[in-house]
Amino acid sequence: MPIDETLSQDVLKNADIVRVVSSFLEVTKKGKNYFAKCPFHDDNNPSLVISQEKQIFRCFVCGTSGNAITFVRKFLNVSFMEAMKKVAEISDYHDPRLEGQQIKKVVDPKKEPLIKCLKDLTLYYEYALNTEEGKIGLKYFEDRNLNSDIRIKYHLGYALKDGKGTCKFLQEKGHSLKTIEDIGIASIHNGESSDRNQGRVIFPICNADGEVVGFSARRLVESDEAKYINSPETYVFNKRTILYNYHIAKEKARSAGYIYICEGFMDVFALSKIGIDACVATMGTALTKEHIALLRKLNVEIRLCLDGDLPGQHAMMEISKLLQASGMSYRIVDNQGSSKDPDEILNQDGPEALKAYLNNLISKVDFTLNFYGKTNPLNTVEQKKALIKEFMPILLGTKSSLELDSYIKRLANITGFEADSIKQLLNHHNW
Repeated sequence: MPIDETLSQDVLKNADIVRVVSSFLEVTKKGKNYFAKCPFHDDNNPSLVISQEKQIFRCFVCGTSGNAITFVRKFLNVSFMEAMKKVAEISDYHDPRLEGQQIKKVVDPKKEPLIKCLKDLTLYYEYALNTEEGKIGLKYFEDRNLNSDIRIKYHLGYALKDGKGTCKFLQEKGHSLKTIEDIGIASIHNGESSDRNQGRVIFPICNADGEVVGFSARRLVESDEAKYINSPETYVFNKRTILYNYHIAKEKARSAGYIYICEGFMDVFALSKIGIDACVATMGTALTKEHIALLRKLNVEIRLCLDGDLPGQHAMMEISKLLQASGMSYRIVDNQGSSKDPDEILNQDGPEALKAYLNNLISKVDFTLNFYGKTNPLNTVEQKKALIKEFMPILLGTKSSLELDSYIKRLANITGFEADSIKQLLNHHNW
């Protein structure tokens, strides 16, 4: 059904662009306009200007501009019709013409066969988990306290040892050998194709739209093989652009006002068991600018929840620097030196202990002070100066004068430097 030419005009007439943009971004009023950090480029200073008078937005750095529908379309990467319906929803505008409009998804002809093949393969893995051979995989999941609800929700499965049979099944479903190879599953031995995941339990990985784009496969017996093997980079799978569980977490996070960042699948499952779906996992990779862009779109508080061991703490420190530079609001789960991850806390201490752990949140300042207190000696003047240097971006990014004064006093107490001296360094910022 074609779009009524006047429909978009009526939606825009009944929309307030400030209300629309502020549904996704934090906006600040300055004079007669509103400002926000532009989500369409790596913006550390508010360069997106929203004019309530003209009902338009424009970024004076990257040049992106338009009206409320344009903003939603670009921000959510959706069709014009989807964007128009979203603007109407935010504006509490109801029009019977909107109900009659069919949303047509843009289909990528190169992506479509890969996604279909991956979907069929996921179903095959789920089926295989319930076969006689699959009992070994089922036992692994049960031993990890992953019940049927979790297995179904996350489409957990098992890859049969007959890897050639997997490829044969996909070909019988109408998928070409090239497609099977292009999704990163087929491994060639003596001229024959076989499933590289054979004999392993399967954790499907979805993109932001909930489509399976890859797999992580764990071995079940001790061997020289890697414990986990992940899908290689393909046209649809790039770990730099994917956060595990983001497709479920994105709406839950907007409702809850926060999202937890954990390390692995088991952490996500543990939080899901206690009713927290606003959680993603980095799957062992460093947080990338693409991940930051996904998180920025949620416009919620980030809660870092990585392992309490030294590698986990170092990773948390690096992520906190990225989040600090991005200007996003975040806090950190204080593990108080505990080496337990969320899955272990849940299984050993119970749901209430995990909830208490997740709610024990500290600021970036407290975490940084604790981190450097444990990992960096403060015996010399140079070591103490290094600590203050590390804090400069945090201090410079602190908007509240009361918070800033508190942080400076704490640094003065820890380092032995005068608070006025630290203030002078901050004012000159000559590092």
